[in-house]
Amino acid sequence: MGIRSIPSEIHCLTLGHRWGTAAMAASERGVCALSLLGGQGSLDRILADREGPRRKTTPASPGNPHLEPMRAWLDALLNQGRYYAFSVPLDRPPGTPFQESVWRAVSEIPRGETKAYSDIARTIGNPRASRAVGAANAANPIPPIIPCHRLVGVDGGLKGYAGGTAMKRWLLDVERP
Repeated sequence: MGIRSIPSEIHCLTLGHRWGTAAMAASERGVCALSLLGGQGSLDRILADREGPRRKTTPASPGNPHLEPMRAWLDALLNQGRYYAFSVPLDRPPGTPFQESVWRAVSEIPRGETKAYSDIARTIGNPRASRAVGAANAANPIPPIIPCHRLVGVDGGLKGYAGGTAMKRWLLDVERP
């Protein structure tokens, strides 16, 4: 893995929804971070923790090509209860090799389905790593683009989610075809 240059500017945008305020950030390359709760303060912590030092964050200008589609998608999902296929350029920070393997496996869980943390651990070839899968999932920089809400306990119960179990249930219900 080569050294990644840090973009000189990160643009930010917020969206109010039924559980609070989501905040999203994008560089010129794509969406780099997303916080479903906590607004700008939460996003700033995510950027500092996961992206490293940034020179400047600024509010996004109207029509930002990465953030406006992201905001529209999140509004449909979180406020209107509508799910649609969505793609936006990403500039997410790389994770550890383990995190990357978890995020890839979680990204392959089909819409409307769930898998247990232990299923993902087996999928990535580390069947005893269920708790580590949970920790990698908690470090997901772009929920629900990487659909970490689709992970459940081995008993099918809704386990930890940064947005809370009510939001997790909502997302799962909205995604059902």
